Amino acid sequence: MDGHDHDRELGLLQARMDGLVDAFRDFRQEAREGHEEVKGLIGKLSADMGARLEDHDTRLRGLERWRAWVLGGVAAISAAWMFSAQLAGLIGRFLVGNGK
Repeated sequence: MDGHDHDRELGLLQARMDGLVDAFRDFRQEAREGHEEVKGLIGKLSADMGARLEDHDTRLRGLERWRAWVLGGVAAISAAWMFSAQLAGLIGRFLVGNGK
């Protein structure tokens, strides 16, 4: 192998190394771009999920208010019913007691 063949082999090897370095740089750039894209998608997903959770929270608060109104109404009706029954019993005892 003479010096000319050796120089040619080194040139080919250098060209291959340069190609590998360029391919690695391209890969790193694509990885950065992909990372930024994924970060953007995660941000959008987080914002969407946050909005959905807030919407569900608002709905649950509305349901809790309705539940409180219904239970309060049932309690008020029950109390009125019991009061009227006790009042009727007192009136009945008074009338029966006075009728003797």
